[in-house]
Amino acid sequence: MAGLAIDVCFAICRLKTTFVDDTGYVRSGIATGIWVITKEKKIIVTNKHSLDLSMKYRRNTCKLIKTEIELRKKEGNNFSSETKFFEVLNPSYIFGTNIDLALIVYPVFEHSEKFEHLSLNLSEWEVDADFFRLNCRLGADISFVGFPMNFFDEKWTFPIGRHAIIASVAEIGFSHKDILTEDVLLASGLSFEGGSGSPVFSSARGLRIQANQGFAETSDYCPQKLIGIMTGHLQFNPGIKAIEKKEEAFMRHSGLSYFTKITALRKLLNENGL
Repeated sequence: MAGLAIDVCFAICRLKTTFVDDTGYVRSGIATGIWVITKEKKIIVTNKHSLDLSMKYRRNTCKLIKTEIELRKKEGNNFSSETKFFEVLNPSYIFGTNIDLALIVYPVFEHSEKFEHLSLNLSEWEVDADFFRLNCRLGADISFVGFPMNFFDEKWTFPIGRHAIIASVAEIGFSHKDILTEDVLLASGLSFEGGSGSPVFSSARGLRIQANQGFAETSDYCPQKLIGIMTGHLQFNPGIKAIEKKEEAFMRHSGLSYFTKITALRKLLNENGL
């Protein structure tokens, strides 16, 4: 497993959200997003539940009033360690139906000339259903990269990478009473608040070499690709006596997370002409 190039970090960002309810109470949130480019349009992909609290709360009266994206200062051809949050001035959101995905399409920021980002070319990184069938079998290695619990490298504000393995059968996805959305796969790995929206990548393995004016691959060859967006995790019942205390809430994590498949993102983009 070669791991991801550092350039990928420059395409992964933090999002800050601000909501207000019908009583005037203001609440904020933090999430992870990834910049992609498709049909020459730059888009931030994240989870719907990070921008629409009705995904979390049945009696939600909160309205999203502000979204901020963290950008990085660029000096010449190089990115620096300095980052800053900028408010999206023209929020154009596209939300998935029955899938926990949201798109912020071509966001515009004020006075951000010196602050930039990179974008992953989606046509080069995304995969199809055949890829999941062949390369995302039960127990296959994957990784996800984001800002769990708001942790990050304090000097460079780089996201954190975590290892996981596929924990459900890719061909049929995963269904559970606690997961209210579709097109998800289960992963054995720890995701936390703040990491929602983290891109999920397949782990490179096997060999691919040039041969006879083409390429030869070993039977276990798998390229590193973007296979999904981390969405949530399963918890133990909070009523279990051993983990009732609030300060021990982290112990409720089952060790099982789930992500929305990249094929669901492609469907959402196609439905909206992107």
